[in-house]
Amino acid sequence: MDTATQARDMDAIRAAQDEEKISYFGNSHGGVLGASYARLFPQRELVIAAGSVKIHVSHVLAKIGVRTRVQAAIYAYRSGLVSPDE
Repeated sequence: MDTATQARDMDAIRAAQDEEKISYFGNSHGGVLGASYARLFPQRELVIAAGSVKIHVSHVLAKIGVRTRVQAAIYAYRSGLVSPDE
Protein backbone atom coordinates (compact mmCIF):
# COMPACT_ATOMS: atom_id res chain seq x y z
CA MET A 1 0.00 0.00 0.00
CA ASP A 2 1.51 3.34 -1.01
CA THR A 3 1.35 6.58 0.97
CA ALA A 4 -1.27 8.12 -1.32
CA THR A 5 -3.59 5.18 -0.61
CA GLN A 6 -2.87 5.48 3.11
CA ALA A 7 -3.59 9.22 2.97
CA ARG A 8 -6.92 8.56 1.23
CA ASP A 9 -7.74 5.99 3.93
CA MET A 10 -6.95 8.60 6.60
CA ASP A 11 -9.32 11.06 4.93
CA ALA A 12 -12.04 8.40 4.60
CA ILE A 13 -11.79 7.71 8.34
CA ARG A 14 -11.95 11.48 9.02
CA ALA A 15 -15.06 11.77 6.86
CA ALA A 16 -16.70 8.68 8.39
CA GLN A 17 -16.28 10.23 11.83
CA ASP A 18 -17.91 13.42 10.51
CA GLU A 19 -14.81 15.44 11.40
CA GLU A 20 -13.95 18.62 9.54
CA LYS A 21 -10.23 18.41 10.33
CA ILE A 22 -7.84 15.61 11.04
CA SER A 23 -5.56 15.27 14.03
CA TYR A 24 -2.40 13.50 13.03
CA PHE A 25 0.84 12.73 14.83
CA GLY A 26 3.64 11.21 12.80
CA ASN A 27 7.36 10.57 12.71
CA SER A 28 9.75 8.87 10.32
CA HIS A 29 7.49 7.22 7.70
CA GLY A 30 4.60 9.17 9.24
CA GLY A 31 6.20 12.38 7.97
CA VAL A 32 6.05 11.04 4.42
CA LEU A 33 2.42 10.03 4.97
CA GLY A 34 1.59 13.47 6.36
CA ALA A 35 3.23 15.14 3.38
CA SER A 36 1.25 12.90 1.03
CA TYR A 37 -1.98 13.76 2.86
CA ALA A 38 -1.23 17.50 2.68
CA ARG A 39 -0.53 17.21 -1.06
CA LEU A 40 -3.73 15.25 -1.77
CA PHE A 41 -5.99 17.29 0.50
CA PRO A 42 -4.64 20.86 0.53
CA GLN A 43 -8.07 22.18 1.53
CA ARG A 44 -7.77 20.42 4.91
CA GLU A 45 -5.79 22.05 7.65
CA LEU A 46 -3.00 19.70 8.65
CA VAL A 47 -0.57 20.23 11.48
CA ILE A 48 2.00 17.48 11.89
CA ALA A 49 3.76 17.01 15.21
CA ALA A 50 6.61 14.54 15.53
CA GLY A 51 6.38 11.82 18.15
CA SER A 52 3.41 10.69 20.23
CA VAL A 53 2.38 8.15 17.59
CA LYS A 54 1.52 5.40 20.08
CA ILE A 55 -0.69 7.73 22.09
CA HIS A 56 -2.50 9.02 19.02
CA VAL A 57 -3.02 5.55 17.56
CA SER A 58 -4.39 4.29 20.89
CA HIS A 59 -6.87 7.21 20.94
CA VAL A 60 -8.02 6.43 17.41
CA LEU A 61 -8.38 2.74 18.20
CA ALA A 62 -10.38 3.54 21.35
CA LYS A 63 -12.61 5.94 19.42
CA ILE A 64 -13.63 3.21 16.96
CA GLY A 65 -13.83 0.55 19.69
CA VAL A 66 -10.95 -1.74 18.72
CA ARG A 67 -7.67 -2.74 20.39
CA THR A 68 -5.23 -3.38 17.52
CA ARG A 69 -4.39 -1.97 14.11
CA VAL A 70 -5.47 -5.28 12.56
CA GLN A 71 -8.89 -4.87 14.18
CA ALA A 72 -8.95 -1.28 12.85
CA ALA A 73 -8.33 -2.59 9.31
CA ILE A 74 -11.16 -5.09 9.72
CA TYR A 75 -13.37 -2.29 11.05
CA ALA A 76 -12.52 -0.19 7.96
CA TYR A 77 -13.49 -3.01 5.58
CA ARG A 78 -16.69 -3.86 7.44
CA SER A 79 -17.66 -0.19 7.62
CA GLY A 80 -17.16 0.24 3.89
CA LEU A 81 -14.30 2.72 4.34
CA VAL A 82 -12.11 0.59 2.08
CA SER A 83 -12.79 -2.24 -0.30
CA PRO A 84 -10.74 -5.36 -1.08
CA ASP A 85 -10.02 -3.90 -4.52
CA GLU A 86 -8.07 -0.94 -3.08
